[in-house]
Amino acid sequence: MKKFIALGSVLALTVIGTVSVKADTKKEVNQEIPSSLLDNDKVRDTDTFIKIPGGVYIHGKATITKNDKVIANLDSDNDPNAKTLKSLKMGETLGTLEIPIISIKRYDSPTPPVYVIKLGQDAEAAGVWDVNYGGIHYTPYAYETTNPPVDLLYWISKRDSMYIGGSEVWNNPTQGTIVNPGEGTYLNPPYNSSAAWTYAPFVAGASWYVGNIWAK
Repeated sequence: MKKFIALGSVLALTVIGTVSVKADTKKEVNQEIPSSLLDNDKVRDTDTFIKIPGGVYIHGKATITKNDKVIANLDSDNDPNAKTLKSLKMGETLGTLEIPIISIKRYDSPTPPVYVIKLGQDAEAAGVWDVNYGGIHYTPYAYETTNPPVDLLYWISKRDSMYIGGSEVWNNPTQGTIVNPGEGTYLNPPYNSSAAWTYAPFVAGASWYVGNIWAK
């Protein structure tokens, strides 16, 4: 795979402390499950999922932060809005959780992420790439484990190739590790936070997956 990447400017957002999380009452009519959650032996039909701004599906316990300030604590297993993967496959819809402090409109970002999601043991996240935009695409959040010295993140790419890497290569993104479609790899970045990115995804439904599944 060879993709030529142009670096965008870093997104500046404002954080005003911890906020409560509630479900948006509006259901999404044309919802699609990320392909990275299908035919994935790391994911079970009984796994519960919630969806957050940016179209990211979350299973398990996760904490959203920015500059080490907690914005929201999530737990799909104890969220009344959560749905199992099996029920989503059968056509049930999942509303996006409303987190007022986060204003992410796209399914990915043209600049490196400023928000971090810390994934607890066995927690997972997945999302899709937006084929309606050209240029570089980053995941809308960076990811860490809650126990970096011990746990590793496992990344999977579906339907298109992508790069993954720690924050030390986000400003030189061609230095990332390439993950080809249908492949997965563990990543242990030196500064804990990692993200995925791609350039002008060509395949509709191209998606990514990351999980703190070292012991799963």
